Order: sequence, then C-alpha cells, then structure tokens
Amino acid sequence: LIVGMALLFSSCGPAHTGGFPVIRPAHKLTRDRQATLRAQSYFVKALDYDRRNLDEIALRYYEMAYELDPDESVLRNILVSKYIGLGKNTQALLLIKKNRTTAELPDDDKRLVAKIYLKMGKFDEAAALLEDIPDKTPEEYYSLGMVYEAKGATNKAIQKYLRFLDLKPEAIRIGIKAGGLMIRAGQIERAESLYVKMNQNNPENPDVLTALGVLRRAQGDTIEAHGYFSAAIAVDSMHEEALRNAAQVEINREAYAKAASYYQRLYSQGEIYESVYGKTLAMLHYYNKDYDRAKRLLHNLLKKEVNDFELHFYLGLVANAKENAQLAAMELEKSIALNPEYTDAWRHLIYTHLRTEEKDRALQVAQRFTKSQEEDPAAWRILGSVFNSRQEYERAENALSRAVDLDSTDSQSWFELGSAYERGGKIQKATHAFREVLRLNPGDAGAANYLGYMWAENDLHLDSAQVLLEMALEQDPDNGAYLDSYAWIFYKQGQIDSAYTYITRAVEQLDDDPVIYEHLGDILARKHDNPGAIDAYEKSIELGSDHEDRIRDKIEALGQQLGQGLPQ
Repeated sequence: LIVGMALLFSSCGPAHTGGFPVIRPAHKLTRDRQATLRAQSYFVKALDYDRRNLDEIALRYYEMAYELDPDESVLRNILVSKYIGLGKNTQALLLIKKNRTTAELPDDDKRLVAKIYLKMGKFDEAAALLEDIPDKTPEEYYSLGMVYEAKGATNKAIQKYLRFLDLKPEAIRIGIKAGGLMIRAGQIERAESLYVKMNQNNPENPDVLTALGVLRRAQGDTIEAHGYFSAAIAVDSMHEEALRNAAQVEINREAYAKAASYYQRLYSQGEIYESVYGKTLAMLHYYNKDYDRAKRLLHNLLKKEVNDFELHFYLGLVANAKENAQLAAMELEKSIALNPEYTDAWRHLIYTHLRTEEKDRALQVAQRFTKSQEEDPAAWRILGSVFNSRQEYERAENALSRAVDLDSTDSQSWFELGSAYERGGKIQKATHAFREVLRLNPGDAGAANYLGYMWAENDLHLDSAQVLLEMALEQDPDNGAYLDSYAWIFYKQGQIDSAYTYITRAVEQLDDDPVIYEHLGDILARKHDNPGAIDAYEKSIELGSDHEDRIRDKIEALGQQLGQGLPQ
C-alpha cells in the first residue's frame, strides 16, 4: 500500500522524511494541487478503514479519491479490486471499460474483465476475452479448460488443460483431470499415453498410479486396475481415491469383507471422515452379513447424527436381516418421519409387514404413502403391489393405472399392472402391459418369462412364447422359473420329451416350488409314469400348493388307472 501511495502521489512536490508533501502556507495552491491533496487525504483515510476491515467505508473513500484523480491507474486498480471483492461486478466493469469496447481494452484489462465475467457466470464472454489474449498465463489456460468443460466442449477443455500442463508439468492433478475427460470421451488410448508419460516422469506417485487404475477399470481389466490401486496404497496407505477405487473393485466382485477393510481405513482417519465413510462401511458389513458390526457402527453414528434418516433406514434393513420385524418397522417409521419423501423407507416398511403376513398394516402404510406423495408413481405402484398380494385385483389395477398415468416409462408399474390383469383373468390387457415392459426394456427376462408362460397357460401364441423364453434363458440359463416355463411350452406343444428334459432341470434348480412339481407330475403322467407323477403331485401338496384340491383330483384319477391295470 505504501508503494501504491508513493506511485499515486509521486507528483505532489517536495516531501519531508515522512513521505508526504510539505504544505507551505506562504504559497498559493492551485485548484489541481488542492484536488491532489484532498485525494491524498481520502486515500489515507481509505487505507485506515481498510486496516480496520471497514470495507464499505473504505470503499467510499477510495471512490472519492478516484473522483478527484481519475487518471491514476494504481488507484483505479485498487478500486476495481475492491468492487470485485465486494461482489459489485457491474461497477467494476464500468470502471474498467468506461466508454471502450472489450476489443479496445489492453490485455491486462481484458484479464480483469474476464475474471469478472467468470464470477458473474458469463462463461462465453469470459472465454472469448481469454482466447483473444495472445500471451496467456497458465492460470488462464486452466480457466479456459474449466469453462469449456462446464459447457460440455470436452475436446477444447482437454486442449486447454494440456496446454496448462505444458507450462506447469508439476501440476499432476490437472493432467489427471485431462485424462479423466479423455476416458469419458472414449479416448482411452490417448488417456493411457498421457498417464504412462506422467508415470514415467513421476514414478510411484499415488495420484498417477490411481489414475492408471481408473483407466484399467474403464478398459475392463479389474485385476490390473486393482494392482495399480494397491501400488498407490503401498506408497500412501491413506490415499482416499485409491482406497475407494480398490474397495469398488471388491464390491463388484461381491467381496464385501475386503471392501470393508479399505473403508475401515478411510473411516478411521479422524472424526471428519466418520460421517463421510461411516454409512458405506456399515452397509458393507450388512452386505457381508456381519449384522452385529453393522448395527454397532450405525448406533455409534446415530449418537452424533440422531436425525439422519438414512442411518435409521439402514438400521431397519439390519433389523429385518436379523428377523426382528418389530424393530425394523420402528426404525423405518423414524426414517419416514424424518424424510417423508424417502421412497425406499416406505417400500421396505410395507414389505416388512407383508413378510410377516401383516397385510392390513401393509395396506395402511401404502395408503399413507400415496396420501403423502400423491404425485409419486412409486407410491401407487407399491399400493398396487399390496392389493395384488391381497388378491384384490381390481383395486390393484386402479392403483397401478394411476402409476403408469403419472409415469408411462415406469416398467415396474407396467409389470405389476400386467400381473394384476393376468390374475384377474384379463389376458388381453395383461399382454398389452407386458409388451409395454418389453418395449421399455427389450431385454427384461422377467417380463419375457411372465408373458411367455401366460400365453402357454392359455394356449396362445406358443411359437412366440417359445421365442420369449429362449431370450430369457439366454440371459439366465439356470433360472428354475424360466426352465419351468420353457418346459411348459413344450408340454402345450405336445413335445413331451423336450418338456421332461427342461422340467427336470427346473427341479434341480428350484426344488421347493409347488408349481414346478405339479408340472412335473403332468409331464410324467403324459409319459405314462403314473407312480412318478403321483409322487410329484404329493410333493407339490407338501410344499403348500394353492391348488391342493385340483392336484388331489389328479392323484385320484391316476390311482384309478393303476387299479384298473392301465398303462403306467
């Protein structure tokens, strides 16, 4: 500031040892001289108010000083800086530009104007000004990179970041940022070339090693990716990004205990990290079926965040896993009370009651959900699912129709609606609903299985049903339900040997399903294996078939054939 003052008032005449002009009463002061002295006085007062952090008062004195000496560039720059600091961007722009266009500004003023435009969110104008400056600083290349990245101009952003890196090769994080943009743009080889070069210039740098691991993950090589993450952790045992990425590799492998060990390190770094990583660590314990550890950790987290709706939700999941439905319901209700829009909490609370056969309570909660969130299609979908479980199919249809009216792209609602129509005997409407599911998700194996089996049950479109089941089995060849449906299509087509081949595979995969054993009995009966068919029917009844009377009639009929000595 003293230097600035000296520059500002260097033309004020002779000065004593204190650095200010000596005012000699014997001399008559000119008007310009008086203005200069008053400007000096205002400037000194502005400095004093600045020192005391009285910004607005200081600003007013800077403005008065500038009004008296508008040609002083140092004072102008101080005033511009003050305007920018106080968020008075329009005043700063007017002071810099005066009556000039941006093209007429010198480069230093363009830089100031660009800085103001960035603060104002006028990214296009800022970029145009910066691009017009021939001798850019590294920071200006970085600013351009950020602007182009925000605008989605990925290649331009990469170009500017790389130019910044050329001028400041030690700025590793910017190189990694550029490489990340390359990866997202599908420029994998280019990113690899950049990272390998950076690794050569910065051997054993954990940031670069982690970036190489991320690249390998993008290429699908999780083994080598994990190797890079491990190498980064060996250099820096608490490297956050490396630990998170190593954990993600283990999560994708469903190795939850290993993933938890990485998050335990992150969680243990200090109090500030507990809230960041505690929830994830608790859920990893949950997925690893280490429910007691998950519960203890969640309780510890709740001591500091008692009103965290997610923590109560996770405790509800843990309680459900430990088959404590009462505690689960209590925690899920707390979660809903804290965040009524939290759909997952509503859904799990409803399914908690359904799991314990408390269908009336499930219905009450589902109705509360729709009342609380009338425009949420998930609320109506779940209400429809509850009505389906209660075999109230018309009410289910109404709720689910409301869901698809709110969101016609919700394939889950269409699936539930199709199920309600099918159970209510409305096959044509059910067909339309399941076709909507397959239109939205052409690879939905569950919908293909349901539609194909429904057609087979009703002797409709058997060739098309077979195509649907082949698509489902291509995705999941060992799915017992799909194998059963496929067998049933062959049965309906009269291809009993093929039906028997697939029904036996279905029993191997799903040996506790009464429907599959009834189908096995029907197929064995067509193969004239009456004793085998009777055994299969009895197994279906033992497993709790909903059609016990029908199956007993089949057993009785086969028994009569055996008694009459008919072919077995």
